[in-house]
Amino acid sequence: MGKNRNGSKELLESLIGMNKENGSELCKENDYDVRIVREDSNNYAIKLNFRFDRINLEIDNGIISKCDVG
Repeated sequence: MGKNRNGSKELLESLIGMNKENGSELCKENDYDVRIVREDSNNYAIKLNFRFDRINLEIDNGIISKCDVG
């Protein structure tokens, strides 16, 4: 069964400025997996596979500064 992807743009917009814990929980509540690709100066090695059911987060000082589906 496919997951509902309606409203992903609104979800992404709402994540900016949230703290990491609350943002991750919101993603999970909306059936998205979470992948942190950068936290402060730490860039994490990631595979370049694209997934519509995952949100990539970039974190600065505990706050989500950038996010996208993938």
